[in-house]
Amino acid sequence: TTTTTTQEIPLVNMTEKPKRPMTAYNFFFQAQRQMLLQHLPGRAGGRKPRNSHGKLGFAEMARFISAQWKQTTMEQRAPLQQLAAQDKQRYQREMAHWKQQQREREQKREREQEQTRNQPSHSTCQSNAMDTYLQPSMPTAMTCTNTTPLEDAATLLLQQRIDSSAMSSQAMLATFASSSWGGQQV
Repeated sequence: TTTTTTQEIPLVNMTEKPKRPMTAYNFFFQAQRQMLLQHLPGRAGGRKPRNSHGKLGFAEMARFISAQWKQTTMEQRAPLQQLAAQDKQRYQREMAHWKQQQREREQKREREQEQTRNQPSHSTCQSNAMDTYLQPSMPTAMTCTNTTPLEDAATLLLQQRIDSSAMSSQAMLATFASSSWGGQQV
């Protein structure tokens, strides 16, 4: 078996994925939180406390803001709902674009995998040649297809080594040099 290593392209790239749309309540919460933080006392020199909202904890602040939200009227919520609708449209546009990119990325990955599958496998031929070299008592069947010229030359040299272990290295090099690939520099 051959192992192919391809660079995996992640299908979901979370850094590029659009942020979900904010609701009217999210916009209200942001605005109210900002107002609360501005009105809290700060440190000397005008700096805010280390935990940006002083002695007011997040849970307490959330309870306070949600109580205010429940008291708002539909007229007060209308501009926030309009912002939420615009943000939803933005999200839908960005999501459609992002999904298209994901489809293209998937198609590219499939093309690369197909190309990898269609590339000739050289390792099978090499391992057969090496096995035959290491076990000379076995019959030799050195047929290699879809190989590079260098692999063909190496297979030829191994075949000759197996067939005639008494053959000198100079004779092998001479045979290699006379082959169709020999004579070209590596």
